[in-house]
Amino acid sequence: MEISRKATITDKYLRRVLFYENARTGFRAFLQAAFNGRSGKVLLPAYIGWSPKEGSGVFDPVAELGMDYVFYRMTEGLHIDMEDAAKCFMANDIIVAVVIHYFGYVDPAYGDFVAAAHDAGAVVLEDEAHSMLSDIIGGICGRAGEACIYSLHKLLPMDNGGVLVLNSDGGRLPAEVQSEAQDDGAYWDYDLLAIARRRRENAVVLSQMLQKLAGEVDLLWPVMKDGIVPQTLPVLIRNVSRDRLYKVMNLHGYGIVSLYHTLVEQIKTEEFPASHELSHKIMNLPVHQDVSREELNGLVDCLAAGIANLKS
Repeated sequence: MEISRKATITDKYLRRVLFYENARTGFRAFLQAAFNGRSGKVLLPAYIGWSPKEGSGVFDPVAELGMDYVFYRMTEGLHIDMEDAAKCFMANDIIVAVVIHYFGYVDPAYGDFVAAAHDAGAVVLEDEAHSMLSDIIGGICGRAGEACIYSLHKLLPMDNGGVLVLNSDGGRLPAEVQSEAQDDGAYWDYDLLAIARRRRENAVVLSQMLQKLAGEVDLLWPVMKDGIVPQTLPVLIRNVSRDRLYKVMNLHGYGIVSLYHTLVEQIKTEEFPASHELSHKIMNLPVHQDVSREELNGLVDCLAAGIANLKS
């Protein structure tokens, strides 16, 4: 038995990284390669957003390719309903199962979902548009499935850029799909560890500041586990109109967003009431690397004043 002076096995721990104009293009490429002319369905979470400006980065590629699909339920706390997901796997021929790591957080049922998908013969695509840093720095997602996608501009100061990461041999991809990829390693220009640390620090500080607004503004997920790097801090607006408060905050210069404020029309209210109810309450607060503690203080004060004015 011998030990070489350096590592020489090129396909060990290999993650093939392909760059695209945006994440949805990478997702589309993966769908084409995974189906490769076969019939079957894409399994999607029943919490997918749409906007007039951007459409839907998750659903549009599925629709454009004319693929059949089915939705699995999400709970009121935006977690995978594993009982419903299991039924979907049993009742359908699933080729690709999609799990979304919303806002940078990893679903408690992540491992169970991937295991169920593999038992059903499906491959798993992890949507990490919000959770690239939870993957690369935190190491808590992105590796159980066959592939994942990143959306660079949602975490870094970039205008666009998408990444498809393959956790298995990329040689199985058709040549024409590989040729769509671009050679652009722009995200290596940034200190991702420092960015991740700052985002976590900001999220912890903001969570503590929001305690004085408990009952008015509550954290969607009170616990931020090790490895999680938040894209934003998701909160629930309890007693006033989320949309009106959103306008107030942005008028005062605070970059509040309401991700998933409108779900794709294929997710029907009567079939998925919990998803629609949640979409009307969630607000996403900024915790990105440019934000200071003083700015977070001002944000919380503005939230408090805005809520008070809307209730008066």
